[in-house]
Amino acid sequence: MNQSSQFTKHDTNSSIFEKLPADQRQKLNQAIVDRDPPTLKAAYERFRLDKHQISLSAFYRYARRRRSLATARDLAEMTLPDEAQVPDMLPKLLAQRLLDALADESASPRTVKRLTDAWRVAVRTKHDLDTHFLRLAAVKKREKNRDIDKLCNITKRFAKIVKQDNQNLQMRSRIPDRQ
Repeated sequence: MNQSSQFTKHDTNSSIFEKLPADQRQKLNQAIVDRDPPTLKAAYERFRLDKHQISLSAFYRYARRRRSLATARDLAEMTLPDEAQVPDMLPKLLAQRLLDALADESASPRTVKRLTDAWRVAVRTKHDLDTHFLRLAAVKKREKNRDIDKLCNITKRFAKIVKQDNQNLQMRSRIPDRQ
């Protein structure tokens, strides 16, 4: 079943929730979203909604809302950011919503407080993540520097050994063979 057809009563105030059994409503939702049948009138007739005392106009409002929600959810699903982008985007989104609420005279103090709290948590979380990744990068850099230092020390010791071998060879070449 298409995820877009999964709706709850909270998505609408329609009387269809009371008048139509849940299993039939689920099938109806799927048909509306899938546009099978292609017209709303045909869906109304196929599901015999008049027998459930559901008016055609009520069904149209319900169906348009269902299609609109399905389209919005499908679009949101397709345009979701990568998980790595969420910590950067969330504080900006919440800040914009907070500014919109502050500019809206009808916004309740509770809404403003909730948005402020959510924005504060998002900013703090972003800061903590940034700090964590900076510390992780510093640790990796120190480990890399230690490895480079070890390699340099090994190279210096090798060069010293080669130099001593060369000196030993030169000394041996100066000493005549006693045969």
